[in-house]
Amino acid sequence: MDEGLYDPLIMKIGSLMAVEAPGFAGIRKDLDHIRGRLEEMQARMIRVNRARETRIWARQVKAVALRLEDIIDDFIDHLGEHERRGKKYIHRLKNVVYLNRVSKKLRDVRLQLDELHERKTQFYERHIRIQLGLSIEHLPKKGLPELYDDEFSIGMEENRATLISWLTKEEETYCRAIAVQGMGGLGKTTLATQVYSHQEVKKNFDFRAWVTVSKTKSVDQILGSILFQFIVADVLRPKKRDRGEQMRKIHDYMQRERCVIVFDDVWSLDGWDVICQIFPDSMCRSKIVYTTRDYNVASKLASRNFILKLQPLKEDEAWALFCLRTFHEIGGSCPSELEEFARQLVKKCDGLPLAIHVLVRKMYNQNLISGWRMALNDFKSFVADDWEIKHILKLSFDNLPYRLKNCFLYCSAFPVDFLISKMRLVRSWVAEGFVEVREGMTPEEVAEGYLDELISRSLLQVAEIDHTNGIIACKMHYFIRNLAVTISREELFCVSYNSKMRYQEDGTRRLSLHMFQDDAPRSMYKISHLRTLLVFANNSIHPYVLEKMITSSFKSLRVLDLEGAFIESLPNAVGNLINLRFLNLHGTAIKELPRSIGRLHNLQTLDLTDSEVVKLPDEIVKLMNLRHLLAFYDHYGGTQAPEHVGDWKDLQSLEGIEASDKVIQKVGNLTQLRSLTIVKVRPSDEAELGASLTKMNSLVTLAIYSVITGDSVMHMEALSPPKSLQSLTLRGRLDGLPPLFGSLVNLTHLYLFQSRLREDPLLSLQSLPKLAHLTLTGAFNGKDMLFKTKSFSSLKTLFLRGLSFLKEITIAKGAMEKLEVLTLHSCKQLKILPLGIEYLKTLKKFELYGMPVELLERVRADRDYHPKIQHIPCIKLTYLNKREWIYEDIYSSSPQYKI
Repeated sequence: MDEGLYDPLIMKIGSLMAVEAPGFAGIRKDLDHIRGRLEEMQARMIRVNRARETRIWARQVKAVALRLEDIIDDFIDHLGEHERRGKKYIHRLKNVVYLNRVSKKLRDVRLQLDELHERKTQFYERHIRIQLGLSIEHLPKKGLPELYDDEFSIGMEENRATLISWLTKEEETYCRAIAVQGMGGLGKTTLATQVYSHQEVKKNFDFRAWVTVSKTKSVDQILGSILFQFIVADVLRPKKRDRGEQMRKIHDYMQRERCVIVFDDVWSLDGWDVICQIFPDSMCRSKIVYTTRDYNVASKLASRNFILKLQPLKEDEAWALFCLRTFHEIGGSCPSELEEFARQLVKKCDGLPLAIHVLVRKMYNQNLISGWRMALNDFKSFVADDWEIKHILKLSFDNLPYRLKNCFLYCSAFPVDFLISKMRLVRSWVAEGFVEVREGMTPEEVAEGYLDELISRSLLQVAEIDHTNGIIACKMHYFIRNLAVTISREELFCVSYNSKMRYQEDGTRRLSLHMFQDDAPRSMYKISHLRTLLVFANNSIHPYVLEKMITSSFKSLRVLDLEGAFIESLPNAVGNLINLRFLNLHGTAIKELPRSIGRLHNLQTLDLTDSEVVKLPDEIVKLMNLRHLLAFYDHYGGTQAPEHVGDWKDLQSLEGIEASDKVIQKVGNLTQLRSLTIVKVRPSDEAELGASLTKMNSLVTLAIYSVITGDSVMHMEALSPPKSLQSLTLRGRLDGLPPLFGSLVNLTHLYLFQSRLREDPLLSLQSLPKLAHLTLTGAFNGKDMLFKTKSFSSLKTLFLRGLSFLKEITIAKGAMEKLEVLTLHSCKQLKILPLGIEYLKTLKKFELYGMPVELLERVRADRDYHPKIQHIPCIKLTYLNKREWIYEDIYSSSPQYKI
């Protein structure tokens, strides 16, 4: 059963039953009955198998549930419209008629569910109880035998050597537990098996045990399996023991002898508080290895810095592995007549060893060029839809809690290899209603937690980060996306359409257009139950076509995402989308908003960044549910807003608006505001802006861009942001750092742009207790910077750019003791390494962009400098050579830092 639909629907029914109105008793009774039926059928479906007749029944139940969702959503919207107009619901005759119509629809749904409920018994008798497994497998038995042979494991050599070193080297005594983490199909079990069976590991450990946790039913079985394997190795007869005795016995073995235990395929932390009690506190001899898809699990169970995070194979590794396994009988070389097809097929495998394994299985005895051409032209059905790949990857989906399933499936709407903006996803999920309510957290904060969890579970990949390691965008691996697309279509969750495919109206709730033609099927314009429309078309969409798409037949639409589409105007008909929560016009060529925008009373997010809208219509102040207004702005200006911006009482984000006397005054009424970006601020605005900021007790992020004029200098002395502030950006010339920094005890991010300070800013910033990320771009005109002892105690990233006069950086011993990333960018006179860089023992990455050639040469080769940076795991050089940017990586650390 799709919990992603049924749980939210059941909650909706519960909230609707609380409505008090005459004539509503009958509807409440029907709703109560329907809710009970859905809960019972949902519980039963969790326990039945997926035989054909069961799937048909489940599809029929879902169709009824979708119809019920339409009825309930329409009813809720009807109630909301009357509340907005200030009219009592029961005081109009036509609403009595409407109640009767709703009651009839609900009775029809009730009858349909009752009929399906009666039919479920015959299916239930056939069900197979889902179990985690009744037996323990001491060694994995997945895939082809040669997967575990060292000679067929190209791309694993370095990881295998690292894992063996961690297990066997005496100096690694602080390595208590190791985790091998990565998405399904990357070869975690294969790697662990090779290491477990390696002769060097065997001779270094007296006792070994392998437990496949995903197939273990209980904690007792895990303990029993470990003890059984230890006892068999000890040539003793196993005895039946209770849990306490088992734990004591295993603890004694691990304390007394040199033992290694591999826990393969760990999905969660459930039960590990008990299991971990068997491990001695001081385990200098015994070791533990976990394999898991979930980074959170790995980080909780492994010793610090001992997480081996597997990545997809590089293109040359994937090609070598494919050739060795497919053509090993002829020396591992691909015949020249097949190479063009073979290389393209391997490239489509996207570095996933499991996919290469399936491709090998399919092509092993294929000698005809036509067969290779056919496989390439139909790669999706030939490889991506293979049962082995889908079975292994679908385990990750099946293990998701219901609150994450819809969020995961939503990502299937984006094209292959598409970089999905973090905040675009987060705000879309909130608008869709996927996010649960948690006390003390905003919906967006909860949704960000969902995103982190999907990344941790290896279902999404981090694709882009900023210089503070904050996530900017993510993407789906090809095979993960293929799984999501398949499930989305089966569950009527989302359909992606392009001009090459036939569109079929099937009740789907979400439509994603990847390629659009003006002669698209007419049925596409009449999907009354559509909740979401995303357009990724790379061709121009005529305003008339867009108007047809968003007419009143789309009245249930909640998300309209047109980011990056070639659209020059937004039709007036957009005002008919009264249920719209999310309107994304980012990157479009739209120049103005229609006045009908004021009718979108449910709108939560309006994204105009990188559009051509530079003035908002007055009607926009009617959007009382608006949470995020993201307007266009650049270095020269922003978007003009109406004077009454202070009327948005629920607004969380206001970005890109231009400063004016009225706007600065009214913005102080936005007491729930968490993020504010205001541009073209003049020195005369400082006092009024300071007064407004004192009222914003929820403000977390503040960016002030001053007006750009030749002699304009900001003082900022009147500014007094709340103590809640965590991120501050100031752009423009300053005569000195304002006294406000002394009160910013919760500040974690600070960005100073083009401040052109004459005095070293570090003196005013060094004592900020929580400052973790500092960026100075054109902010200092001095020649020397000094980081004193015990200064910047919480700093993790330091980014220095465009400091044109800087010649020397001095780091005292004990300064920046937590620094992880140091970036020097375009500091043209800095030709020597920072003095004292060797004291930064926690530094993991040192990046140099566009720096003087003298400094780059010293980093590469000079023996006087290299010893100072040899402790840094990763050094990156980026420089211009004959009008071409060169990217050079220098790795100077041991493999211990593969995290």
